[in-house]
Amino acid sequence: MRLLKCMISEDDTVEIALKHFLDSEIPTYAILSHRWGRDHHEVTFQDIINNVAGYREKPGYSKIISCCRQALRDGCSYVWIDTCCIDKTSSAELSEGINSMYSWYERSIVCYAYLNDVSSDEDPEDRNSSFRRSEWFTRGWTLQELIAPTSVVFFAKNWIDIGSKRSLANAVSDITNVELSVLLRMVDRDISVAKRMSWAANRKTSRIEDRAYSLIGLFGVSLPIIYGEGERSFMRLQMEIVKTSNDQSIFAWEDSGRCSQDAFASSVDQFSGSSDYSSTPLASYLEQSEDGTSNLRMDYSLTNFGLCVRLPLYQSGYGAMLMACLSCVNSKGDSCYIYLRPSPDRLPNHYTKATLAGKSIAHRVTKAHALRSFEEIFIAQRDPSRLVMASPIRMTMTKHRYILRTSGFEDLRCIECAPTWAWRKDLFIKDLVFDIAFDACDFTTSYVAILFIDTKSKEKIAVVLGVHNNCVWSDLVVMNKARSSEAVHEDYLHWPSPKYSMRAKALDWIKKPRTIPGKYVVLTVRKKMGSPYEQLSGVDISAR
Repeated sequence: MRLLKCMISEDDTVEIALKHFLDSEIPTYAILSHRWGRDHHEVTFQDIINNVAGYREKPGYSKIISCCRQALRDGCSYVWIDTCCIDKTSSAELSEGINSMYSWYERSIVCYAYLNDVSSDEDPEDRNSSFRRSEWFTRGWTLQELIAPTSVVFFAKNWIDIGSKRSLANAVSDITNVELSVLLRMVDRDISVAKRMSWAANRKTSRIEDRAYSLIGLFGVSLPIIYGEGERSFMRLQMEIVKTSNDQSIFAWEDSGRCSQDAFASSVDQFSGSSDYSSTPLASYLEQSEDGTSNLRMDYSLTNFGLCVRLPLYQSGYGAMLMACLSCVNSKGDSCYIYLRPSPDRLPNHYTKATLAGKSIAHRVTKAHALRSFEEIFIAQRDPSRLVMASPIRMTMTKHRYILRTSGFEDLRCIECAPTWAWRKDLFIKDLVFDIAFDACDFTTSYVAILFIDTKSKEKIAVVLGVHNNCVWSDLVVMNKARSSEAVHEDYLHWPSPKYSMRAKALDWIKKPRTIPGKYVVLTVRKKMGSPYEQLSGVDISAR
């Protein structure tokens, strides 16, 4: 470990020097928690070791000197500061530092939390104080820097002490959602994985990988540091946690519009609503087993088919979809359930995770819902070896709206659609308007089938419009036999139906022959100007 040696010179200025210590020789030290300024404003390891000209004029230098001066006042001659005590040009040293950081903060005699956007003239506990609005509380790395040290002292922008983690515990807990018992280091029980993840939800880091790397110490694991892997870093963190933990609350996350079908969350933000979940005592959880506990295995593992786990399954009331009960409950005692949909490959006991709009994962299930006892199942996980050309754009808009116009027909009339709620008869008189809402991340609501009839020829034409990977897809069906819009809609629902593949083709122009010889019908879809929350498309159905 490398520390800054702090010394007072004869003219009362602070001098610093870098010193390296073996683990067995590390002296008592203070540690700094702060928000980084711009990279070129911070003093680096190279600046100090090479005595780079002008580094003392950098804005970050005064922060280092103020920290060292405070440490000397507290009788401590050594300080650790992340900007200059790690050689970030060495990937090995950077990896070691990130994996060791929680323990370094934990071993410090005191942590100085410097809040450069907070005034010392205010009461930090005041609801409108700058303390409560400080960006320090929104950063990913500062979570472990708040929790790990025994003592944390907060300093305002002028380096005046404004309180400690203990004296401001109520305000800090209110700001961060971290329990008082954790802040006061009076924890007498395990804190669930889901609850710890919820503390980190919605915090920010400069690099996306750091959202996972900043949680390594909080879960007592180690990870290789691979910048450039993006959100896969959070997936690796969860996989590492389940190697040593049997806390199933790690699966108690809720989709935030990403339409994920994996066992693991793709972002820590998906745990934002999971602060209320705690692990269930194993004995009470096993009571759900109808065949006793003697031969019941509670371990789970990662396989090339996904997560292999034994869970009690229940009917969901939504077709083939099931509910699996996790060994965790909320504060009301309601059990947590995840929804499972049979996997597209139709292998027995293979599922993908599903999300239902408006359905919480914590609720009560009666015996009438019971399907069978603990069952070994596989929950699919993304296969990194597959090439999937999915759009990287987030599905942030709440709906797609389609405005349909017809041309060239003598009398083409819209008679029905599936789902029925998509037809907006209240909007526009001249045009047909249809909405598709995909918040539910459910294939049944991500597309619409619209049925038309040519009153002269009695010919039926079905137009299918949907959204897949943020792209509009469409299809056109011309038929002379009686079929309902529900039947057409069903054709596109299940894989490996040939119609199902139309989602990925994302066609915006289709020409089909009519039942009238020599005549065609053409479907054209064009993107129009919408709003941040609504994509608008114009659809033209023309006879040629």
